[in-house]
Amino acid sequence: MSSHSRTLIIEKALIISSIRKGGDSMHMVTFILLIIGGLNWLLVGIFGWDIGQIFGGMDAAISRVIYLLVGLAAVYEAVTHKNLCKNCDKGTAQNQGSIAKPM
Repeated sequence: MSSHSRTLIIEKALIISSIRKGGDSMHMVTFILLIIGGLNWLLVGIFGWDIGQIFGGMDAAISRVIYLLVGLAAVYEAVTHKNLCKNCDKGTAQNQGSIAKPM
């Protein structure tokens, strides 16, 4: 294994460790933002009404900031979910025993 590969593995371990330490508060913030985004899409789907209209529509800076935060929250959750989710961790442990092994 090259020193570059070892460095990348160590960096990844440090990142995962720091995410787990501060992950609860960041997870809560991103979770709330995802709920807001999901409810917004529900309103758009049912009524054709975008919550961003309250703040002046897509052209308003505050609306763009809110959309940006919701999008970044989705990216954060997509990247860190597997490491932070207790249910996914349990599912992985349960599924490892049932995976067929090659002969």
